[in-house]
Amino acid sequence: MSAGETCSKIIVVTINLIFLLFGLAALVAGIVFKVGGAWSTVSDFLKIADENSEIKNAGEALALGAIIFGSIIVVIAITGCIGACCKVKCLLVLYGIVVIIILLAEIAVVIVVGVKSSDVENKTDEALLKTLVNYKENSTDDISRAWSIVFKEFKCCGVKGNVDFRNYTSTFYANERPAQYKGSIYYVPITCCSKFNFEAKKSLSSSDFDTNKNCLTAPNSEAYDKGCVKSIINSVLDHKWAFIGVGIAIFFIEILVIAMAFYLCSRHD
Repeated sequence: MSAGETCSKIIVVTINLIFLLFGLAALVAGIVFKVGGAWSTVSDFLKIADENSEIKNAGEALALGAIIFGSIIVVIAITGCIGACCKVKCLLVLYGIVVIIILLAEIAVVIVVGVKSSDVENKTDEALLKTLVNYKENSTDDISRAWSIVFKEFKCCGVKGNVDFRNYTSTFYANERPAQYKGSIYYVPITCCSKFNFEAKKSLSSSDFDTNKNCLTAPNSEAYDKGCVKSIINSVLDHKWAFIGVGIAIFFIEILVIAMAFYLCSRHD
């Protein structure tokens, strides 16, 4: 066996062992969340009134997706390892073709997302806006609590901004909200107030609204006014170079293993 073959075999096996561990982690996580029901809160958060909504059971879909994704990665990694270690030509060819397909699919996804990014964002906005219909500022249910956590962590309010709540003032008000802070001009939930920490409160009181009264109308400097979708996107963009770096690294790793697989295949005795 030449030095080139040995080096190629080591590279392919090492890379695939790493992907095998990654695939197993995704598979186990998916199974745990699926069986243990850990995604129920996510599912409830995304659940909306429309029975035909594609995102109604998004939590379950994510867990199932992790299982499928992990299984595929495990199978591909094992195929690559066995093909390289045992110099099985058919497995090396199959492995190389599958990785090429994955690489092309990744390129296609990047292109589609780049071209259709505005459409994706609009559909996301529409779907998430429906979840605000049942929002309660006292955060006593899972959907409301999930939104309140997002408001606090990303310093945002609503999907497109706190104006999203203009149409829901009669439904999101907590029972503890004093009458003088109810009405069309008081459309900012107290959970969107920068000086209010709902996680430190077991329950709301009228004094909480008195303390944050300047925040309950908009626009004002004490209320989060930026939409959460934009805030999350901006948070991701703040780390865009890290994502780009990882993407480029994965791209070249895939090119490398494809080249090594076909090289080993061509050197098969």
